[in-house]
Amino acid sequence: MPLTSHGVFSEHWAAHHRPTAVSSMRARCEVIDRSTPPPSSLDDPDPGETIVATGVPCRVQQLNAGAGTGAVAGQLLTTRDYLITLPMDTPVTWRAGEGGHRIRVTDPGRDGDPTLTGRRLDVTQVLTGSEIWERDLLCVDDLTQNRGEDGA
Repeated sequence: MPLTSHGVFSEHWAAHHRPTAVSSMRARCEVIDRSTPPPSSLDDPDPGETIVATGVPCRVQQLNAGAGTGAVAGQLLTTRDYLITLPMDTPVTWRAGEGGHRIRVTDPGRDGDPTLTGRRLDVTQVLTGSEIWERDLLCVDDLTQNRGEDGA
């Protein structure tokens, strides 16, 4: 029989636990706005990407064991899916998909994988919920476009 005077969760249950979630985010990233349309002609200046938040705590986790592959316009594409978790109070109005936000890992943290540094991950989905402690983003890493000078 349910208790009539108390709920399962207190009114501010999720907000109360958000600092715990943030304390588990040891990496750092920046959030990039890609909503500016590309130049309309080769004579127009490239507006580039706009960094809208820097030094944001995050957790980065690859979701799939293998890579997805395909071809677009004759170019082989290899991608991997990631879950990136950020604080709920990150000051961004999130957009996903084409022209959505991009996350660039700036510091993988003391025990993180150093090959994450500089990785650009495109937000494909912003996960939502009613009692959430953190902002979960599904992202894709285009390995074809993310190759560094060392070829990785």
